[in-house]
Amino acid sequence: MMRPPARPRAVLAAAAALSAALGAGACGIKGPPHPPAPRGPAPAAGVVLRQEGSAFVVDFHVPDREADGRPVAGPVHWDVRASAGPRTGAVLTAGSRVEAEFAKTGRVVASGTVDPSSEGGRVEARFGRDALPGVRYESSRIQAGVVLTDARGRRTNPAKLGALEPVSALDPPGGLTARLEEKGVALEWTLPPSSPMGNAGAVLVERRTGEERWPDQPLQRLPGGTTAWLDDTAAPGSALEYRVRVALPPASPGASGPRLESASTEPVTVQVVDRFAPSPPAGLVLVADAGMVRLFWDPGAETDLAGWIIERAEGQEPAGGSWKEIARQAAAATAYEDAAVTAGTVYFYRVRAFDHGEPPNVSEAATAGPAEALAAETPQEDTEP
Repeated sequence: MMRPPARPRAVLAAAAALSAALGAGACGIKGPPHPPAPRGPAPAAGVVLRQEGSAFVVDFHVPDREADGRPVAGPVHWDVRASAGPRTGAVLTAGSRVEAEFAKTGRVVASGTVDPSSEGGRVEARFGRDALPGVRYESSRIQAGVVLTDARGRRTNPAKLGALEPVSALDPPGGLTARLEEKGVALEWTLPPSSPMGNAGAVLVERRTGEERWPDQPLQRLPGGTTAWLDDTAAPGSALEYRVRVALPPASPGASGPRLESASTEPVTVQVVDRFAPSPPAGLVLVADAGMVRLFWDPGAETDLAGWIIERAEGQEPAGGSWKEIARQAAAATAYEDAAVTAGTVYFYRVRAFDHGEPPNVSEAATAGPAEALAAETPQEDTEP
C-alpha cells in the first residue's frame, strides 16, 4: 500500500498560521475568549433585614433592568430565603460562593411578584418566627437574601444578605392621638414602662396620604424618650394617617442589621382643614398726598397668605357700620394708593389679611387714621410774556 507523500514542515506551519488568522478575524477580538454576558434580572438592591415586634421584615428594591442592562420584560418573581446560625459564626459577604449555596439551602420564608416599573419595584416582605421552626432566636443570628426570577425563568442569586441578632420583642407605644392646631398636626403618644429607650434609641413617626403605601423612611426620627411632636408640613385639604414605633440599635456593637423595632401603633387619621386666619399686617402707616392717601404696611412672615382687604371709613370717629371695602391686593403687595378721595375729608383705613382657605379665613384688622385728604395739585397753564 502506497503512503501519501509527507508534507513539508513549512507547509504545515503556514496552514496553522492561516487557521489562527482566520479564527481571529472571525471573532474580531485578540486574546483569550471572554466569559458570556450575564443573563437574568439584576440582583435585588437595598436589601435590609430588620426586626419589627417579634416578626422580621426584609426591605428591598427590584431593579427595572436585566443584568446586561436591558429593560426587564414582564413581572419579576421574588423569594426571600432565610437561615439561622450561631452568633459566633461568620456573616456571609457579598460575592462569596457561600451566597450561591445559600440561595439553594436557605428556607423560603416569603414570596411574591412585583412589577419593577411600579413604585420603584419596592417590596416589604415579612415573615414570623414560625417560618424557621426549631430556632432559638435569642442565641441565633438570622440571615436573609432575595432570589429573583424573571418571566423567562432565569434566576439571580442574592448579591447582598441582611443579618441581625434577634432580641425580645419591644413593646409598641400607645395612646397615639392627632390634633389639628394652627401650626400643624400635634401628635402625642405614651411609651410603655418596659421600653428600654435612651439616647441610643429613637421614636419613628410615619405618615401617609389616603391608601398609599407607608413610605420607606419615617417622616421624622425623634430621640428615644420623645412623647409628642408637631407636624408643621401637613398641607390643608389632605387626609393624613400617622403611626409611631420605637427602635433600638443592634443588640451588640459588632452585630449587623440596621435597627430593631417595635410594632407600630394603630394608625390615626386627621383631616387637615385650614380654619386658622393669618396674622394681620404690622406697622400700617398713612401718608396724605396731593389727591390721594397712600397706605404702607409690613406683611410679616405668613406662609399661607392669599392677599389683603383694604377698607375705608369717613369721619372723625367712624362707627362700626361705616367701613367699606375699597380694594383687594395680592399677597406680595405692601402698599396701596387711594385716589378716590375728596379734599378736606378725614379718612380712616384698615387692612386685613386673608388666606387660601375655602372660604378664606380673614384676620383681625390693622387700623390707622385719621388722614385728611389734600387737594390735588392743579397744573398751571403756561403764559406767554
